[in-house]
Amino acid sequence: MNNLEAKIRDYLADNLSILDSGLQLIKKEFPLKNEFGAGGFIDILARDVHGHLVVIEIKRSDQAARSALHELTKYVALLKSTQGISADRIRALLVSTDWRELAVPFSEYQRVCEVPTEGRVIETTGDGIVRSSRTFSVIALETPLNISRCQDIILFANKMARDQSLPLVISAAAAAGLNDFSVFHVSYEGQKSQVIYPFGLYLIFSSPLVSPHEVPDAFKEMGWDDELDDPDENFLCFFRSKLGPLGEESGVGYPEKLQKIIQDGWKVAAVHRNGRYAENSLLLSDDQLLAEATKAEGGAAYYLDRTVSPKYAPSWGAFGRDVDVVLVGNRQWREIFQLLLREAEVAAISTVSASIYNPTNILLSLVAMFRKSEVGYLPRFQLVFTDEGQVKIYIGILGWNGKKVPADGARWIEGAFGSLEDFMFFQHFGCLHDYDDKARELLGITSQVFEICDPGTPRQTISELVVEEGELVKKAVENNQFMSIVQFPKGNPSFGRTLVERIDSVSVGFGE
Repeated sequence: MNNLEAKIRDYLADNLSILDSGLQLIKKEFPLKNEFGAGGFIDILARDVHGHLVVIEIKRSDQAARSALHELTKYVALLKSTQGISADRIRALLVSTDWRELAVPFSEYQRVCEVPTEGRVIETTGDGIVRSSRTFSVIALETPLNISRCQDIILFANKMARDQSLPLVISAAAAAGLNDFSVFHVSYEGQKSQVIYPFGLYLIFSSPLVSPHEVPDAFKEMGWDDELDDPDENFLCFFRSKLGPLGEESGVGYPEKLQKIIQDGWKVAAVHRNGRYAENSLLLSDDQLLAEATKAEGGAAYYLDRTVSPKYAPSWGAFGRDVDVVLVGNRQWREIFQLLLREAEVAAISTVSASIYNPTNILLSLVAMFRKSEVGYLPRFQLVFTDEGQVKIYIGILGWNGKKVPADGARWIEGAFGSLEDFMFFQHFGCLHDYDDKARELLGITSQVFEICDPGTPRQTISELVVEEGELVKKAVENNQFMSIVQFPKGNPSFGRTLVERIDSVSVGFGE
């Protein structure tokens, strides 16, 4: 929390009536401690006139929307578990000055959260004084829109050609069967002379395009390519066949690419909204649409923050598919996660909340650790199951078997990827996930998952989860059994030195 956000928290703690009349402060930064970093601090804990405990969270300016919602879910679960408070005695307030990214995920969250949760829009001064607050009005959409990870970009040498091509793109999208889609103008306003084509059209669309029973017929019409596993990728090929040659250069887009475009000095603005994206423009602004297209509030190929419930089949199914994408490259986590979701579905767990980070780039993770003790690039996840009867928290972290690595850094790169040049090739084309499991195994680095049942209570148990013959097996955790990956650099200093030297020999600033 930065200085301004801390001032807002302190001001609200002293003036809780701004948020709701009758609130009484219990504590700022209320601690919820637990093993494996599963705890945290509630920004403000209060009590209302009806005796409810009120969890008040202030969304940080640099925090993704769904990450804030995951934290809120976890804090409510830990409050129940560590303090013995039942769900019917808890309510929550999520407070933010900016609701552009929060609008859609919070509206979805209200359907699945276990306790009554209200959003509050606040207006503040530059010194953290809160002038007013009002209730956030949730967005009600009949069928959720979900922007596909498969997107399209067409580049042009001049603005006039780009603008004149917009009707052609719209027509081709409609001819290909799209209804819910939008087209952005992209214009380069940076200083890089390497940018040859500074104008573009960027297409996004909602997925799935068709219902499951319509898939075979749709594939037949598109001319299904067996080499493409994703139906949306096939659709883009179908769209391209309707569009024909256009522009100087074109390519497949995706959320991370769109985010990088924005960071590199491109201006992105919606110029056409079709279908429900046109109908809900008053509810879903252009800024919110762009945030959804970059997956800033939901997740991208390497991270995911989501709160869902098995009782809502469409969002539950989409959650399982998204998890499978984010965990690609980590076979063990992928398998355990899907088995846990199956258990949640069978047990009808009321709320499931996940926060996953999986960059599938162990080389970058290790270089950052050896160079400056940076652990932020290490893959990890948290999964929270909360139900009336019990709270369970699952933690995914990397471990180390404690055996000294015999090879030096350069030889490990060759054994894992073929060569450093091959590694860079795989990184450029987004296929490092095919090599990450092997790269970790060569170093004795393991992907561990721990289950914490009833955290913070006398009944608390901690187990390690493994898969045996397709089934989850719980094993007791001994004090001397676990060795964290953060101990790896200390146990292998020569390996780290040769790894960093090899990287520095071809790339300046890699891992900085």
